[in-house]
Amino acid sequence: MLYCKLCWNHIVFWSLPTLPESYYSRLGKIHFELNNYRKAISQFEKSESSYNLQDVSFSKYNWYYLGYCYLNLGDFKNAVKYFEKYLKFNLHDYETLSEIGWCYALLNESELALKAYLQLLKHEPNALEIHLNCIEILSHLGRKDEALKLIEGVVSEIEDPMEKGLIESLSLKMNGDIVSAIKKLNGAINMSSNSLCYYIKADLQIALSRMQKESGDLKGGLNTLKVAFENNSNDLWLINELAVEYADQDIKLEDALNLINYALDFQPDNSLFLDTKGWILYKTGKVGEAKKNLERCLSLNPKNEDIQKHHKTIANA
Repeated sequence: MLYCKLCWNHIVFWSLPTLPESYYSRLGKIHFELNNYRKAISQFEKSESSYNLQDVSFSKYNWYYLGYCYLNLGDFKNAVKYFEKYLKFNLHDYETLSEIGWCYALLNESELALKAYLQLLKHEPNALEIHLNCIEILSHLGRKDEALKLIEGVVSEIEDPMEKGLIESLSLKMNGDIVSAIKKLNGAINMSSNSLCYYIKADLQIALSRMQKESGDLKGGLNTLKVAFENNSNDLWLINELAVEYADQDIKLEDALNLINYALDFQPDNSLFLDTKGWILYKTGKVGEAKKNLERCLSLNPKNEDIQKHHKTIANA
């Protein structure tokens, strides 16, 4: 699954000179556009080695596409490595900075993720999604007062009722009123159900489901995910969330395995999807396969707390 439509504004691709590095980069871009990401990576790496990294313009080009190749395969560690390289020569590429923050968040590098998002807010102070990411990370780091202060500042600037409801639900949750937080978030989702794009709505429904689970309403959390899946069956993160919920509740494990295998067809190196598959395999009694999956997860994402927890449980089985 391609994360974004790439537009290369720094080099006019077809005007590149016909040198070996250009030839390999051309092939890499063709494979990229055909979603053949592994082949694209191979060609971009050949381009890099053919001129021994002596041409910064070629390196920028290759790093940009290498970052998105790895991102689309779900390899967040390698994706952020190339995005960081690219950003050093393009400090004002805010889309890349956003991807860096997201990758670090998925890798549980919370401080690095927060740094990227705060830098992004300097240039896009009204970006609600970035504020939400910062609030979530601050909360995860235990910096509740900073998170609440950020919420207070955001709420005072927001006029849209749906967005205000979303932010207020986070404040209620952090202050321990999970029931009111659920009601507020559910109202925010329903308030603008027709105007939200599928992917944004799916993210909010996942957040709602997690709140419902936290409150002890496992049935309500599962139903929220089922409804979301009915309306958006191609969202890989939603698919993963539903598969995780089936596994956690020890129900429909065959369906869960089919769901996560579908997601892994698109992102075979996604450590979080692999973790889900390992957990499902463990629940079905396939401990050996589960251990192999979790070992690979750890190599891709060693700091993720869920992966660590599942690995420990399965290793002791």
